Amino acid sequence: MGISLEQMHAKGHARQDKLAENPLSASSRTSAQKDAMAQKQARAGNLSKANQTVCSVLKTAFGHYTLHKLLEKTPVSSVVFDK
Repeated sequence: MGISLEQMHAKGHARQDKLAENPLSASSRTSAQKDAMAQKQARAGNLSKANQTVCSVLKTAFGHYTLHKLLEKTPVSSVVFDK
C-alpha cells in the first residue's frame, strides 16, 4: 500500500549520502516552484511564510562596488534645467 519503513530509511540515507558528498549541490526549487509555493501559502492565509519564501531567495541588487560602477556609466550632472 505505501512505502515500507526500510524503504523510507534507505531514501533518507541516500539523501544524507548525497549531501555529505557535495553539500553545496543539494537540489533547490526552481523559480516557478518557489512562485507556486508562495502563492499556495498566501492563499492559505500564511502571508508571513509566503513573504519569507519569496524574499529569502532574492539576490541583492547591488554590492559595495555597484554604486561606483553605476557612477562610471552615468556620471551625475547638474539637475538645473533653467540655464
